[in-house]
Amino acid sequence: MTFADKVKKEIKGNTTHPLAMIFYKHGNISDPKNKHYELSITPEDERVFEIELIENNINMAKTGKTYYIKNFDGIIGFLNIIGAENACFEYLDSKVLKEIRANSNREVNFEMSNIKRQAEATKKQLDIIAKLDVTQLSARYQRIVKARLRYKQATMAELAKILNMSKSGLTYAFRRMSELHT
Repeated sequence: MTFADKVKKEIKGNTTHPLAMIFYKHGNISDPKNKHYELSITPEDERVFEIELIENNINMAKTGKTYYIKNFDGIIGFLNIIGAENACFEYLDSKVLKEIRANSNREVNFEMSNIKRQAEATKKQLDIIAKLDVTQLSARYQRIVKARLRYKQATMAELAKILNMSKSGLTYAFRRMSELHT
């Protein structure tokens, strides 16, 4: 059974609203689990249908003889008017789940990006250290090198805290060490 069939079954006999009757005979709606939302109706009598749209303050686009709504809020409004409460809840649940997944993906992508940047920065710092004669460095720089080698997984902020210095000071120290090599 398609989602459109579920909606039609829900409104059959539960409502006498003219738009519900028109949707029942000539309407279609996408499954809310799909990527895109769409409700469409190809009415027999466009004039009567347009009057109902105006009376119910519903805005539908038109292509040929087919009227459609492709935005979530418009579909929810239409479903409420025709008395398809269960379908409305399914659309709302689907949207919430999509938003949760999208937010979760954004957070994961953000974290992965930070981890990748951190790993690249650490590798660059370890490459700098590998090219240096650590014994020729000042005591301050030797302390920084030893801390980086000991705490390879530490972020710059964490390493700066361990060394009791600012992050910008630590960044400057690695820049200077890089210049010493070249």
